[in-house]
Amino acid sequence: MIKFGVCLPTFQGASSRPHTIDFDGLESFALRAEELGYDSLWAADHLMLGGEGGMHEAWSVISALALTTSRIRLGTLVLCNTHRSPALTAKMVATLDQLSGGRLDLGIGTGWHKSEQESYGLPWQDDIPTRIAMFEEGLLLMQRLFSGERVSFDGEFYSLEGAVSQPRPVQQPHPPIWIGASGERVMLRLVAQYADAWNIPALPVDEYAHKLDVIRKHCQSVGRDYDSIEKSMETRVMIFDDDSEMENIAQWFTEFQNSVDHAGDIQPSAETTDELRSQYILGNLEHCKSRIQQYVDVGVQHFQIYFIDYPSTDSLETFAREIFPLYR
Repeated sequence: MIKFGVCLPTFQGASSRPHTIDFDGLESFALRAEELGYDSLWAADHLMLGGEGGMHEAWSVISALALTTSRIRLGTLVLCNTHRSPALTAKMVATLDQLSGGRLDLGIGTGWHKSEQESYGLPWQDDIPTRIAMFEEGLLLMQRLFSGERVSFDGEFYSLEGAVSQPRPVQQPHPPIWIGASGERVMLRLVAQYADAWNIPALPVDEYAHKLDVIRKHCQSVGRDYDSIEKSMETRVMIFDDDSEMENIAQWFTEFQNSVDHAGDIQPSAETTDELRSQYILGNLEHCKSRIQQYVDVGVQHFQIYFIDYPSTDSLETFAREIFPLYR
C-alpha cells in the first residue's frame, strides 16, 4: 500500500500562505490529518534557517503530538546527527517510542546547515567524509544502546562508559531507522547497510529513479534485500484550478530559498514554474493524480507532504478524499 504522510509546518516559510508559528494551529492540522487517514506526521530538525522567521524544535513538537494523537505515526525528517550526542538521541528515541505506544520513526542524517550549528554553538565538521564517519559511528552506538544492555564504547568520535538505556523502545529491536541521503557513493551505501527506510527531498521523476538504481546496486554489493527498504520522498503539494497560482508559488519559493542559508547544499532551487512543476506536485487535481502515479511507477512507497496552502486544509482534505482511494 502506498502511504501518505504530512510534513508539519513548524517553520516560517513552510507554506506559500502567511501563517504564524503557533502550536495550536499546527496541532489542529495534525489532528485533522489523523482523522482523514494520513499515515504519518513528520517534523524537520532545524533550530533556525537563516532568516528572521520562527521555528519550533522538532522533538518537542512530535513529543507533544504523541500525547494528543492515537494512531498516526510520528517521525523526524531528519534529525541532524550532530545536534545531539548519539547516546542522548538513543535515550530520547526509546522514551518517545514508549510515550507514543510504539509509533515513532527515527529519521536521521549527517546534517548540512553549517551556519545554524555555529550560531547555536554546536560542533560542526566541514569535512564531509568525517561527518559521514561520525554519522555511521553514531548509528552503531545507538543500536547498541537500544539493546538495553550496559554499553561501554570507545570510538573515533564518541565514547561511553557503562551506559544503560532503559526502558527499551516498544518497537524491537528499535524504531524504524530512516536515513535521509542523496550522496551516491557513500551515503546511499549506508542506506543499503543500515536503513529500514530511505528519504530524500523532492526530485524530478527520472532523477529519483536513478537514485533507486544506485541503492539497488549498493544492496547487491552488501547482500541486502532491496525490497526490505521502504522508499520515500518529501515533497510539496498544492491542489488548485487557477493557473495564475503558480506565479504566486514561484515568488514564494524564490523568496524562501533566498532566505535559507546554504539551501542549495541540500536541494537545488527550482527557479521557473516549469521547474517547480517537475520537482513538486502542484496544479489541478488531475495533474496531481498523474504526478503521484509517475512517482509510484518508479518506486516511491511513502510520500511526505508539505501542503503549501497551510493554514488552509483545502489541499489536505482534497488529497485525502480524491487520491487515497486510488491506492487503498
